[in-house]
Amino acid sequence: MGRGRTGVMAACYLVHFCDMSPERAIITIRIMRPGSVETYEQEQAVKKYYDYLRSVWNSHKFSENFINSKN
Repeated sequence: MGRGRTGVMAACYLVHFCDMSPERAIITIRIMRPGSVETYEQEQAVKKYYDYLRSVWNSHKFSENFINSKN
């Protein structure tokens, strides 16, 4: 009970705050709590979150470089 969605949240935490790849985060969670992140869709949710974070980071980095080039 509480392995699928909870595992997704824990994996997303590792992706965000421990700078892990989605695959590594899911494996880490499954080692710590077997059966976590139960479905393909849940795995994809972690990967989509990772992609979102990268797009935000790249967007921020682009904006920062653009602003600095104007000065």
